[in-house]
Amino acid sequence: MEYHVFNEAYTRLGIIDSYLSSVWNEHYHESGNFTIVAGDNENIARLLKVGHRLWQRGKRTAMIIVFIESDNGVITAHGHTTLCRLEQRIVTPTANIVNAEQGMKAIVNNNMRGLALLATEANTGLTEQHRSQHTWGEVLGTLEDICAATGFGQYMKFDRNNTTKVIRDLYCVYKGRDLTSKVVFREDFGNLEDIKYSDDISVFKNVAYIAGEGEGADRIVEVIGTATGNNRHELYVDARNERQDEDTIANYRQRLRNKGLEKLNEHNRKQSFTAKVDHASFGVESKYYIGDTVKVISKKLGVVLDVRVMAYTEVTENNVCTLNVTFGEPKITIYDEMRLKI
Repeated sequence: MEYHVFNEAYTRLGIIDSYLSSVWNEHYHESGNFTIVAGDNENIARLLKVGHRLWQRGKRTAMIIVFIESDNGVITAHGHTTLCRLEQRIVTPTANIVNAEQGMKAIVNNNMRGLALLATEANTGLTEQHRSQHTWGEVLGTLEDICAATGFGQYMKFDRNNTTKVIRDLYCVYKGRDLTSKVVFREDFGNLEDIKYSDDISVFKNVAYIAGEGEGADRIVEVIGTATGNNRHELYVDARNERQDEDTIANYRQRLRNKGLEKLNEHNRKQSFTAKVDHASFGVESKYYIGDTVKVISKKLGVVLDVRVMAYTEVTENNVCTLNVTFGEPKITIYDEMRLKI
């Protein structure tokens, strides 16, 4: 795999086609990361500098180098997908969200403040609503919270205009497809190897009491989650900073419920598979991609899960490329409250 290298203005600087190893990781709604290790010669040192962008043909995004180290003739560079550029800004003024896709892109557009070669994709028509208010948090962290509550994904597209040759980062929001009837992973199919499975309820909560404005008996409190008995795990959410202002009481209560969902996503049951898959079967033009929901069956572990493809990690060593896919943890969303139950 060749790495094309650009500076911060996306001026092409050269290609790295010989290196010791590399790791390329992309995630559904968080910033991915990469590491490349190469011999420390004059050309490599010129290309691997903090702030430079790396991109591979066929990849939807580029990476930004944030760390380099030269040691004993070897240079190591580490970085993140260009989505991490949104960590440079905080949300101000207050963002009032109704339609999730439109609101997320408005947060980016309203907090650019000079970020160069960055734009947002035109709205694609996603209809999910997520009534909420957001102020002062990092832009990327805020968008991740909204993604977790709605089931959306996000990424920064490596966007090259074939006519003008101008390259920019294009912020995109999307929703993975339901492919559970079409894409099945299981050991006896030969497409599920080196399985690592985890099931963690150490911080699990499935019912939230969200307390908003008011004092004592007059305080506005919303409850989400339907679990009962021994299966009920409760969480208190102090949302007094969520102000009703001129909003209707119905919309305000919905905002409180969405705040509760965001907090429950920090306390969800974490079930995940990480497995090695055939590299040729996974890619931008394959039958599935990051964000799609697929079926994973393991007779050995006795589990059948409909899970989202949350991330993949491509590892290249000695010119041999392997792929590890993370089949994600079940997420709590306003559209799938069944996941609130253990």
